[in-house]
Amino acid sequence: MELSRIHSALIGYGYELQQSMPYPIYKGLLRPKGEEVPIRIHFSDVSLVSLPSIELVERPVGLPKVCAHINPYGFLCYLGRDQAYLPRGNIGGAVVGCLELAQRLLERLLDGDSLIDTRDEFLVYWGGGDLLLDIPQSRSEGLYEHCSIITLPKNDAREEIWILGSDEEALVARYENWGGQEAYSNLILRVVDSVSSLGVSEEWPPTNLQQLSTWLKVADYKAHGGLMSVLKDAYRLRQNLVLLLVRAPNCSCAVLLNLSVVNKIVKARTPDQFMRSVLRSYPRNVKVSRLSPIPIDAESWLSRNLMEGYKSLAGKNIALVGCGAIGGYLSDLLVKSGAGFLGGSLILIDDDDLSMGNLGRHFLGFEYIGQDKASALSLELRNKYPEVKLHAYSDRVKNLSVFSEVDLVVDATGSEAFSQYLGENFISGNLPPIVFSWVVGAGCGAQAYLLHEREQACVSCLEHTKPGGQLSVMRREYEMKVKNAGACGDWLVPFSAPAALHAAALAAEIALDWSSGIFKPTLRSITLDYANGKQVKPISPRQRANCEVCSRSH
Repeated sequence: MELSRIHSALIGYGYELQQSMPYPIYKGLLRPKGEEVPIRIHFSDVSLVSLPSIELVERPVGLPKVCAHINPYGFLCYLGRDQAYLPRGNIGGAVVGCLELAQRLLERLLDGDSLIDTRDEFLVYWGGGDLLLDIPQSRSEGLYEHCSIITLPKNDAREEIWILGSDEEALVARYENWGGQEAYSNLILRVVDSVSSLGVSEEWPPTNLQQLSTWLKVADYKAHGGLMSVLKDAYRLRQNLVLLLVRAPNCSCAVLLNLSVVNKIVKARTPDQFMRSVLRSYPRNVKVSRLSPIPIDAESWLSRNLMEGYKSLAGKNIALVGCGAIGGYLSDLLVKSGAGFLGGSLILIDDDDLSMGNLGRHFLGFEYIGQDKASALSLELRNKYPEVKLHAYSDRVKNLSVFSEVDLVVDATGSEAFSQYLGENFISGNLPPIVFSWVVGAGCGAQAYLLHEREQACVSCLEHTKPGGQLSVMRREYEMKVKNAGACGDWLVPFSAPAALHAAALAAEIALDWSSGIFKPTLRSITLDYANGKQVKPISPRQRANCEVCSRSH
């Protein structure tokens, strides 16, 4: 039905059907600025969830060789993939609207906006191979010696990966679990901060030093100065391979220059003389490899996980007690939030081993059966995150010495008695702030609580385990059913894996808020069993007047 309405609309618009199978293709004209441009409109997604593709059969006269919004196969990027959709109520008119958008785009490009627009998607036109940067983005511009590039091997899912770091030995060690091997050692790296956004030029892309120099002279004078400096660096340090990293307001790009040929040809007495001779007489002899830098240092990828104004857990010393269903997921969320990076550490504490019965809702899998949970989690996280700093303790917490240099304690044990023990010691002044996280009842919901001031409600004040209580997500008539797990006194509380993940997520969010100086609301809840549970709004509860724990601790 939709395709027939599209057919009627396009025929009425002056288009004709060129192909019906395996998917419809229509041909017709766009008329930007009075010029007739033959196009084809493709409907390769017969479900019509995706927008139709518009192909230029001929390029309009006046479009530059390198043009924004036109891919190498001649298709127009007239709208972003998820910027719009085809409404079913007027699907024929919507397709005609796509053609009108494409025509307006061509008119804009013919007006000379093409090269300006390439700044927004510069790396698409740069076309360089990916170069992962394992160096802090905060590193200042200037010269860095003894850098290295290692490679991670190609596999069925990806091409070979290049990684740049400033310490060859440490870089190889960091990625040896993933097959990292040295490719280029003792490299010179010069970092330049461009003052202008990078865009393409008419002669594109640069493949040798002459083209690179010509482009940088126009693109940014400071970046061109960096190119001259790196040539002098190469002469002074007797290097054949040098790397220039340009950090611009819109993106970054890098070039690897191979100077082995000119180092044999050019006879110079000073770095300046060498630079001038190479640029004047032999610029075409220097081949350049274009690279697209992608920051992967902890500082960079952590910043992607934070809203504006928030601080990560990096640099903090955090202890996670309980590496079970909640703690397993929570350990991963804490690391993703910065725990264990940039001088901080994450301590994992649990005296239990991973059993077959744990697999249904644990972060860890079958390969860790029989291992103690803390050590297994530590190994799993090290295999996921290079250079994370972790400590694993497989002993029961019997005293507070393990928390002596900790900034934050996270209790994911789900043990009311242990939580009370920690809470009492916090109120007595023996512990840093604590985040408690638990699943309510048999998966009725999940809650997390931040205890950071001695005047706050203690864990006992919450009465969260009492069905019908003000701060409990369980209704008064809620009945928690448990199962015997097959051993004397070994009772299993059945709840879903998502319940554990919800509890972990609440705790991770509270920890991030604490790191950012946001301490309220201290109690956060989510209801999962809507038939038997009730909603509890985020709140910062006060101490109960008759709480024996608070009065005794004070």
